[in-house]
Amino acid sequence: MDEYDDSYLAGQDDAVITVLARKPQPDPEPPPEDGNWIPTWVRMGNRNPWISNAWDPPFDEKSFAECATLDELVERIKCDNWCLGTAFYLGDLCFIQQVNGPGEWLVIRRNIPFESLTTFCSWYSDEESEASLRGFVARVTKATDEQLKKLEY
Repeated sequence: MDEYDDSYLAGQDDAVITVLARKPQPDPEPPPEDGNWIPTWVRMGNRNPWISNAWDPPFDEKSFAECATLDELVERIKCDNWCLGTAFYLGDLCFIQQVNGPGEWLVIRRNIPFESLTTFCSWYSDEESEASLRGFVARVTKATDEQLKKLEY
């Protein structure tokens, strides 16, 4: 089953970030008992046709870097030259690079893969890029699981 529904564009956060709608996914995996979402994110990433092809380096649990703050996450995401499969997370929100180079990120909150986020940070000022990304993170962090599934945030 193709995970992406390209029949419509869910919307644009602004000129910096574009969101591609995702088809409904199977029931999400249960929360991990130890609070570590990385094994779940690895399984979900490996279901992605692009991420599953990462080979240099391979996509696995070592692909993930924790961000201690929103500032750190924004600084990392706004860079435009990450390897396929590079992943950053802040709490239970994860971004996995889907292409080599410019920002195309699979976004997962806990066990819900809900967005393909494109960032064109190098085309805009740092202020525009950061404000757009911070706004996106704030909205998806506050959204309910149902809102994420329906792309209503």
